[in-house]
Order: sequence, then structure tokens, then C-alpha cells
Amino acid sequence: MHSWEEALRGRLRHASRGRVARGTVIVLGSMLLLPTALWLIVLVAVMASRPGDGGGPTPPSIHRPALRAWITVASVFVGAVVLSALRKPLTGHGVQLLLWFCLLPAIGVAFWAGGRRAHTTAAVWFGTTIGACTAGSVAVVQIVLLDQPRAEGLVANSITFGNLALLMGALSIALHRLVRLPGRAAFWASSIAGVSGLMAGMLSGSRGGWLAVPLMVGLLLWQAHDELTPTRLARAALVMVATVSICNALSDGMLTSRASASVTNVSGYAHSKEDPPTDETPVTAAGSSEGARLEAWRSSGTAFRERPISGIGWGNLGTRFDRDAELGHRHERIATFEHAHNQLIGAAASGGAIGVASLLALFVVPLRRFARAARSRDQRLQALGVSGIIVIGSFAVFGLTEAILENLVPVTFLAVVTAALCAELDAAGRVTHHEQPAVSTAHGSRRRRRTSFAVPTRSPRSAGVDRVIAVLPPSFRGLR
Repeated sequence: MHSWEEALRGRLRHASRGRVARGTVIVLGSMLLLPTALWLIVLVAVMASRPGDGGGPTPPSIHRPALRAWITVASVFVGAVVLSALRKPLTGHGVQLLLWFCLLPAIGVAFWAGGRRAHTTAAVWFGTTIGACTAGSVAVVQIVLLDQPRAEGLVANSITFGNLALLMGALSIALHRLVRLPGRAAFWASSIAGVSGLMAGMLSGSRGGWLAVPLMVGLLLWQAHDELTPTRLARAALVMVATVSICNALSDGMLTSRASASVTNVSGYAHSKEDPPTDETPVTAAGSSEGARLEAWRSSGTAFRERPISGIGWGNLGTRFDRDAELGHRHERIATFEHAHNQLIGAAASGGAIGVASLLALFVVPLRRFARAARSRDQRLQALGVSGIIVIGSFAVFGLTEAILENLVPVTFLAVVTAALCAELDAAGRVTHHEQPAVSTAHGSRRRRRTSFAVPTRSPRSAGVDRVIAVLPPSFRGLR
């Protein structure tokens, strides 16, 4: 037992070497449970730390294609927001959004300057595991003991709490193969984190987050297809069904009632646009959670058609909703909204076609990098690639019913995790290149297997000399 504890402490010290890695663990593990000001102080301290702390300065010549691409598209996105402000100055909320968006490239730069040995894979795993396990416990306490209608942690937003708890649990499972702990400790810790994240997501009542569960589960099953047997698949399905059933029972049927209400309200809203408003059904449907979102989408669509290139400016949708509700064009409930509850539609209304293009680049560019890595035969590259697809894909699904990037907590999560995965992807690609064996081609010649993340460190001339020396007798090989 003593040796197990010593090994665990050693892994924790290894995972938290350097300020960037320590900040990653603390921010991911506490962002759903501590006041924003506390973990934001940690984040600022990490970003302000001197380059190379904990791993030695990183030479500028080191090739980091994935991290560089992420910093570039994040900077382009921020530039698009600034460009929209040239036509119409940003309001107070718009300035706030700009500051939050600036975290996307800034945190990427912090990882770039964090040194060669940031140990961010273990840091992300420990942070997400701690965050998911704690979120599940807090969700049960809030629902069962505090009798709250929906779990929300301490972020005062049940949607954000549920979405990120689900995502943390999935990331913990996706990365556990890369974390070496005694026995099967990493597997069991990730399993508990996955169940805890699922519980927190269900008890939060975040229906938009529920839509991302099939994507997460499908990617995790694909990642483990070599190890998957019918028995293991049946056990996983049983655990998920049992978890959802327990959550539904603990919340007095909240899950089934919210799912049923979604279908009823969307159907009622659709019928209200076809039938004349002779009763209260249209008003009730448009004033529901789903109906108000549809009203906000229609109002945002009108704003986009008025200014299709640059939009009406970030942070100005709330004013637009107030005006439409006052004039009777839309239901009065949208006057309480500051965003469109859809990231793509909101970007179209706020930033026009430029905003849409920059938002798509923010998601598509890193997604292509992660998809390429996920197809690799190298276990490390594959795990990092699948984790990245889970993050980007889940944020895209979350964005269907919520302006996921117009909240500080999700923006910080996306910035930290994506930068960490990109940095590790580049490092894993360099290691894979060095370890890649030569393979025979159809013509009998020998070549080195290509990888998209490989960075040549030796010249072709040097490699040719090595081949010549390899065929010499042992007594001549010392000539080099």
C-alpha cells in the first residue's frame, strides 16, 4: 500500500511540473466548483509566468504545427470581432466578450512559451478527473440534500455546469491510457469520473448537453474497438442506463419531464405558426424555453439579413431583442436574452459572414488536426486525436442550443484544453517520428514511414551515411 501511494505521489508531481501544468490541473479541477475570481487568478498567474518555467526555454526553431494553427485561427477569430467593431463600436457587453475571446490565443501562447516538458497530458487527465468526480458529487448534494430543481455547481448556470461535467468525464476516459498509475488505478478513476460527469450532466437538466452524449460515447467506443468485446459493451451500456435511471429517480422524474416538454413545446411552436392565434396556445409555445430560442433565432436571422457582411456588432443582440419584443415582432421573453442561444446564428447576426467564417475556422482547423491524429496507429496520437475531436465536436453540439463561447467558463475550458492537446500532439508527433521504423516498399527500396506531425532532425546526407555504415563489418563501424 505504501509503494502504491508513493507511485501515485510521483505521478502527481510529474503531472504538475511547471506552472503551466499546475495551472491546467487547478483550473480544470475547480472551474465548476469555485468562484470565477479564484481560478481566474491562477490562470492569470500561469499566463504571466516567465517562459520556460518548469521545463527550460523552448527554442523558437521547434516546429509546432498544431499549436501554431490553433493560435492562428484563434487570433483570426479575435480579429474578426475587432473588425466588426470598426463599423459599430462595441458596447459594454461587447467589450467583455472581446476580453474573453482574447483568452483563446493568449492561453495558446502561454503553452507555447511553457517549455518543452509541460506534462500537459497528465495535467489534463488529473484536472478533468478531479473536476468530473467533484461535479457529480456536488450535483447529487444539490438535488438530494438541498432540494434544488437543477444542479448548477457554483457557476450559477446549470447549462454550463452540465455541459462541461459531461465533457470532463469523457476526456478522462479518453486519456486514461496515457497515464501510468499502479495497477488499473487510471482505468477505475476514469470510470468513476465518466459516471460522475454523466450524473452531473443529467441532473443539470441541460438538454443541449444531452445531445452530445451519443457523440462522446461513439468516439470512446471507436477508440476502444480493439479491446471491446460483447460482454464489455453490455456492461458499459448497463452502467449508462443505470446511471440515467438513478438520476431520473433522484430528481423526481426531471429528466423525462424535460425531454417530453421539449417535444411538446417545439411541436406547439410549429403549429402556432401555421394556425391563426385564436387561443393561448401560440403564446404559451413561443414563451417556453424552446419557443423563446426559436424566436431569438428568427430575430437574429433578420439582423443578419440587414447586415450580412459585418453584422450588427458583438454584444448588441440584447438591444435588438429588446426592440423586437417592444414592437411586438417577437415574444416578450426574448427581451431577457443577451445572445441567440445558438453560437452559429449568433455569430452570423453579430459578426456577419466574416464572423461565421472565423467561427467555422476556429472549429474546423483544429478538428482536422485531431482527426488526422485519431487515424494514427500510435496509441498516444490516437488518444490525443480522439480527445480533441470530443472537445471540438461537443462544443459544436453545445452551440446548437447555447451561445457556448459567450460565457467565460466554457471559453477558458476550450482555450486551456485545446492548447494543451495541440501542444501534446506536436510533442507526440516528434517522438513518433524518431521511433518510426523503416518499411519496405513494393519495389524493394526502404523508406521511412511518413507522419503528418513529423519534424526531420537529421539531414538526408546524414541518413545516407548511416545506411552505408549499417552494412559495413562491425570492425569498420567505429569510423563514424
